[in-house]
Amino acid sequence: MSKSDQLTTRRDVVRLAGGAASLAALGAAMPTAVHAAAPMLGVLRPQIYRFKLGSFEITNILDGYIQPASLHPTFGNDRPAADVEALAKANGISAGKFENPYVPTLVNTGKELVLFDAGNAKGRQPTTGNLSELIATAGYKPEQIDVVVITHGHPDHIGGLATDGKPIPTRASSSARWNSTSGRRGSCARRARRTSNCSTRLLFRSERRRPS
Repeated sequence: MSKSDQLTTRRDVVRLAGGAASLAALGAAMPTAVHAAAPMLGVLRPQIYRFKLGSFEITNILDGYIQPASLHPTFGNDRPAADVEALAKANGISAGKFENPYVPTLVNTGKELVLFDAGNAKGRQPTTGNLSELIATAGYKPEQIDVVVITHGHPDHIGGLATDGKPIPTRASSSARWNSTSGRRGSCARRARRTSNCSTRLLFRSERRRPS
């Protein structure tokens, strides 16, 4: 390397060092607001979770969630609040604010696509009613659903059966029947008038014939 090259290189180093010092001084003089920390964004809730169970493919879909202020009266509404709080404490559970998720489930048997519960109606809660959109995100169309199983008739299980007053367009819309765990339609229907705890399933099943 020639002397001129060495001199040029040294001059460049001096210039760079001077520039870095100037930038450091400028940075020290800048308001601290420029370096504000990124905001906390809260819990990230997975909206779709798919896994295999034997030969079946299971897709859990987060229709939404609510956050009640306390366990009681959502749970143990037939008991005093103090009893629920004592039971929660004994089991290491907070009796205060909790999160209640709504998770309808799609089961692909390889022959039929079965939807268990339909979630909330759109607009029932600000954080619920997302099933219709998420079925598409999960890679399905409502028209592909062969069977809809309603475990019981609470709003968070049946609200998503319709959108704007119109039934969701599943293959299962063609027929419906009530099945009770006791096998007696009448007895469960009568109990349903008195209590919301009737163990009944509403099945919507497609009547289309499949090739044998």
